[in-house]
Amino acid sequence: PPTRQPIQPQSPPSKQTSNQTVSQRQNRQQNVVSSSGSNSQTINNHRQRSRPLSTTNPSVRQSIQPSVTGFSGHHRPQRKPMTELNPTPHGKGRASSPPPPQSRVFQPLLYSVRLLVLGVGVSVIGGTFLSIWQPDSSPALLRVMSTHQDLSQPLVNQVSSSNPSQSNTTIPPLKIATQEIPGLKKQIQDLLTLYPELGAEVFLMDMDNGEYVDMNGSAPISAASTIKVPILVALFQDVDQGKIQLDELLSLRSDLVVGESGQMQFKPIGSRFTALETAVQMIVSSDNTATQLLIDRMGGMKSLNERFRNWGLKSTALHSPLPDTSGTNITSPKDLGTLLTLVGQGHLLSLRSRDFLLTIMQRTLNRSLIPSGVGEGAIVANKTGNISTLLGDVAFVDLPNGRRYVISVLIKRPPDNQEATNLIVQTSKLAFQHFTKNRPLLTKSAIVQPQPIPTSFP
Repeated sequence: PPTRQPIQPQSPPSKQTSNQTVSQRQNRQQNVVSSSGSNSQTINNHRQRSRPLSTTNPSVRQSIQPSVTGFSGHHRPQRKPMTELNPTPHGKGRASSPPPPQSRVFQPLLYSVRLLVLGVGVSVIGGTFLSIWQPDSSPALLRVMSTHQDLSQPLVNQVSSSNPSQSNTTIPPLKIATQEIPGLKKQIQDLLTLYPELGAEVFLMDMDNGEYVDMNGSAPISAASTIKVPILVALFQDVDQGKIQLDELLSLRSDLVVGESGQMQFKPIGSRFTALETAVQMIVSSDNTATQLLIDRMGGMKSLNERFRNWGLKSTALHSPLPDTSGTNITSPKDLGTLLTLVGQGHLLSLRSRDFLLTIMQRTLNRSLIPSGVGEGAIVANKTGNISTLLGDVAFVDLPNGRRYVISVLIKRPPDNQEATNLIVQTSKLAFQHFTKNRPLLTKSAIVQPQPIPTSFP
């Protein structure tokens, strides 16, 4: 078994040895100070780098963190750097660097965008609150404010405004029956003598000064499809008063399907059409089934006849469903012409509904009567009527020279007599020539060409 060695006593250190020990301690302290300074400088340099070096390499770690020798002569253990406590993910050679600070240049723009978003949000919330608090103040699609008209007064005496905010403002009545146009009336009389077999009734009016021509224009006569014009006016009046929405759907019933013109009669029962689409078909293609849908929606023929009377239309009435080939529905050229004059001057309807009505009438497919007698550049909104014993047309004409007039021609004829077409076209030509005679159409610009800008001045 191993034997225990006795401990040898140590002799006290000599004076020389003591001096060497003190000198070694001083050298060690200097090394520690220098090592600390070098280590601090290395760390500062390391921090100033935009991309810190990886500390996974032992040689690099030893170069930037030198070991420090303690007073006892042994190496003192160093604290592990943060990169060793949080090692970099596998496959990445560099430690993740902090995101660069946001540029101050974009901060005002960022604040502006945030402020804009906040303002939009507040506006939306406020608008929603107001729409809930006052639902009647935000009209729906294609809905206009009511004109608040007094329908108990005759048509000519109505003075209500199309602007809801000025519903109580008095508008001067139309200049109706001021004076006739003698020259034009004589020309039309001479023309009518060339067609003795036809019974023509004519009424036309200058919309700006009220001058007119009346050739038996107040006599009741079969309306045919021209009766659809007052029906269209009644529809848009209900739109103005909020009774009908143009985008509401009307259902096709079997009792409303009628023949003759139009394509709605061939649609399946139960088909649905918007009120605006139905009105367009009633005028553009003279669809009789569409007309019956609108008459039914507005309360029937009796309700419409009462409204026509309240407007002052003395000779206009519905007595039979369309197509009314027997001619029992009646009107007169003066009723139709006066009605279009009032609508064109902003009475009865709001300006928005008036524009809808005239736009629809401009799309009428049959342009063979009054539009054929009007020269190029004129805008014509018309509605024809045609049964075997009557041919007619009523139109609103807007000329390029600024003149506006309405013209209504209804002609009794032998069954299917074609001379009535030529008579209406010739009457339209005479009216067009009269309204362009004193104020000819502009064929070229009257604006003086501007002179070049001078380059030098005296």
